[in-house]
Amino acid sequence: MRAISAWILVFVLIFVTYEAFGQGSCPATFKAVGCYKDNRKMRILPNHIMNARPKIDWTNYHNFLPRLVCRCAEKAKKENFRFFGIQYYGECWAGKNLPSMMKKKSSCIDGHFQKCQKTGPDRICSGKAWTNFVFDLGEVSVQEPLTSFIV
Repeated sequence: MRAISAWILVFVLIFVTYEAFGQGSCPATFKAVGCYKDNRKMRILPNHIMNARPKIDWTNYHNFLPRLVCRCAEKAKKENFRFFGIQYYGECWAGKNLPSMMKKKSSCIDGHFQKCQKTGPDRICSGKAWTNFVFDLGEVSVQEPLTSFIV
C-alpha cells in the first residue's frame, strides 16, 4: 500500500511541476522573428490555422502561452508552413513566406502581459489585436529578404 501511495505522490508532484512551469520542451524547433503589424487587406500570415482564444487561461497565461506557441508550431509544420505567429493572445496564423516589407511593432506581450523583449531567438510572445508575434520554423528557403520598417 505504501508503494502505491509513493507512486501516486510522485505522479502528482510531476504533474504539478509540469503545470507550474509550462510544457518544458517543444518537439518543434523554431526561433522568434519579432512583432509585426497585420493588415486586413494583406495579411503577413494569411492562413488562420488555430483559434485557442476560447480556451485561454488568463490567470495562468505565462504557462498557457508557451504551450500555445508549441501547438501552433507543430500545426504550422504539419501543414508545411515556414512561418507562424500568435495574434490577439490566442490565434495562430501561418504562411509559407513573409512579405518583404513589414511594419515592426513594439506592442507584443510576454506571458506575464509585459512588453516583449526586443531581441533574442528564444522569446515566447503574443501579438495583440492586429499584431502578430512571428516565429520561423526555418525549414523552407525564403523567397525575398526579410526587411522591416519601424513605425
